[in-house]
Amino acid sequence: MYELEKEDVMGGLGSDAEKKEQIRKIDQEWKPYRIKWIETKEKEKREWLEDQERCKAFIQGSVSEVYLQNLKKCATARERRRSIN
Repeated sequence: MYELEKEDVMGGLGSDAEKKEQIRKIDQEWKPYRIKWIETKEKEKREWLEDQERCKAFIQGSVSEVYLQNLKKCATARERRRSIN
């Protein structure tokens, strides 16, 4: 609705000054809603980034844990020679 109202004004009759004044009035009327939209978008973005960080940490932790377990299972060439002899 907000964008449609602005498009109606821009496509309508009247001078540029009148159109700017009408758009200013529309912007004032819609200001609380626009602020809410911006806040909602910022919140969604923040939550998405937090989810990404949690996922990244989980993957890093899993990979690190598996890597350490595999290192513990590895035997160096020297250790293998000792066990054979």
